[in-house]
Amino acid sequence: MFEMTKPQPIAPGVFSLVGDVAMASRLSWLDKTDPGPALITELDNLSGGDLPPAGLVHVLRGWERAEAWLAARKQTAIVAVAGAQPRDADDWAREEVAACLRLSPGSARNRVRVARQLCGRLAATHAALLRGQVTVWQAITLTDAVAPLPDGAARAVQTRVLPRAHLQTLPQFRASVRRAVIAVDPRTAQERHLDAAAGRCVDVVAGEDGTATVYMTVPAADAAVIDLACHTLAREMRTPGDTRTLPQRTADALTELCRRYLTGTGTGVGAGTGRGAPRTAHGRPFTVDITIDLATLAGLADHPAHLAGYGPITPDVARDIARTSLWRWVLTDPTTGAALDCTTAHDPGQHLTDIVIARHPTCTAAGCHKPAVNCDLDHTVPYPAGPTCECNLAPLCRRHHRMKHEAGWTLQHLPDHTLRWTTPAGAVYYVTPPAIGPPHPDPDYEPPALTRRCAHPKTPSGRTARSAPVIIKDDEPPF
Repeated sequence: MFEMTKPQPIAPGVFSLVGDVAMASRLSWLDKTDPGPALITELDNLSGGDLPPAGLVHVLRGWERAEAWLAARKQTAIVAVAGAQPRDADDWAREEVAACLRLSPGSARNRVRVARQLCGRLAATHAALLRGQVTVWQAITLTDAVAPLPDGAARAVQTRVLPRAHLQTLPQFRASVRRAVIAVDPRTAQERHLDAAAGRCVDVVAGEDGTATVYMTVPAADAAVIDLACHTLAREMRTPGDTRTLPQRTADALTELCRRYLTGTGTGVGAGTGRGAPRTAHGRPFTVDITIDLATLAGLADHPAHLAGYGPITPDVARDIARTSLWRWVLTDPTTGAALDCTTAHDPGQHLTDIVIARHPTCTAAGCHKPAVNCDLDHTVPYPAGPTCECNLAPLCRRHHRMKHEAGWTLQHLPDHTLRWTTPAGAVYYVTPPAIGPPHPDPDYEPPALTRRCAHPKTPSGRTARSAPVIIKDDEPPF
């Protein structure tokens, strides 16, 4: 098994051969000094110098220890904001952390969980992190592994694995942690399986070049069912002349199963009940929305298109989808490219709903990426004091809708449809609607006046509206 040896100070003689005893002394000091501001300052000074290879290694090792120290101090700061324990049943304080660090709600929840453990029952690991004896990844590995354990068992695992952590690679440390958990956890394998299965989930992570990765954590038996269904359908889908590989057809099969459910044409939950295709919280069929401006659609320009829930995609991909899709038009602001369009009722009509969701395709809480089609449409100024209008509506997921009304957060809808959040701590964050069409290149451009339905005096930019891009709306998949 590969093991890293303990760092040894550089002997002055190594550099005295070339007459640089002073430099040898400085590099030796790096290994003797605990991480902190003094070490970081010296590392910064040395990083810009002309060092021999051995000196560069010592500087790199010093930065690794400094990074661990900074990570430990950051855990303390997170706990100072979020509290050592949740202050209420919903743990609203972690939303303060999410906004501050520009994290999604899930990432913030994980960060707060790690920090609370390190600053609480895993204090010895936090101290080792402060001294640069373990890396932040080792600390996270340990907190993840002991999260379901009671305090005594978690500390017992820590005691077993910390002494050798500074000699181990991350995979070696992870294996040591697994062995220690098995040794100290008295529960049966079935109990551990049930705990693990309780964390089942599906995550979609945007990738490069118009791709994304779907991560699914499910019990092994369920995974076998999914795998069998996908491979069986993949074989059925093969036709003469089909050049797709089996892995490609298997991925396409999973997409096909989901598409059949959304269109109400296949087997699955709700099939045969007469219920038809499922619909969003706002009454529309579930769709995949792609936004493309008119010039790009016509092939006269090559501006990036936008896939809701993903981000930019290439114009060629968007045009290919457009050939077999249904369209709807959305008027946009001439300067920002944001969507525009009042009703006297509390509930917005379908047209107004579409406008608001087109402008803000995700929850408008800072850092939240839940699709707007699954969110509540919140009146920024509560109805009836505030109108049911595109200038007073914004999508909020159920947690952040409750946060606005119950947790002391305040929201202001600015004239350009930017949302201004003020947290209970007094911090201010801005959420700006993404441009769904290209803004005019000339900021002083004055478009021809068009009549807007909204009775409020100005467009988001204070100008009149101009012609609109197109949202490709695939109401009848295949998408």
